[in-house]
Amino acid sequence: MSSFFLEWFALDRDAGIGNLIWRWFTAHIVHFSAVHFLLNLAGMLVIAAINRAFLFSRQGGLSFIFLGLWVSAGIWLFNPEIVTYAGLSGVLHGLFVLAIVITDQYRRAFKAFLLLLWMGKVLLEQSGYFDLSGRADALGVAVAVDAHLYGLIGGIVFLAVSCLFAYLQKRVSKI
Repeated sequence: MSSFFLEWFALDRDAGIGNLIWRWFTAHIVHFSAVHFLLNLAGMLVIAAINRAFLFSRQGGLSFIFLGLWVSAGIWLFNPEIVTYAGLSGVLHGLFVLAIVITDQYRRAFKAFLLLLWMGKVLLEQSGYFDLSGRADALGVAVAVDAHLYGLIGGIVFLAVSCLFAYLQKRVSKI
């Protein structure tokens, strides 16, 4: 990706707080390299294959915005060592959770299995036993595995808030 786009759109601590807020969203649109972009595109295609209707719905759009802001906030608050962040993988981790839970295509047991597998992958990344340093050469930057954790948690939070709103809306309509 052109350094121009990274300079203006990536989450960048050096840009200062005044330029930061809009970057909390745009950071997930720019990438460090073509390989980085293609890997994230492949992730988006997997999510579309699981639940295209969700991904291109109003709820999918809102979750994309929420997860972008959520992941950026997580990086900003808990990862001061990350000076520049760009990429979609954190958001993709949350979208994967939502696409699996919301789809009617699979049985509950299979959905639970996929979610546990996904959570296990993220926990393995956090433990340090799953080494992603080999990807750094291909991507042109180290993998921000904490973004994956923030995306996973953000997907669960978005799901919980959506369920709460649906429940409250149902209760209010009965009155």
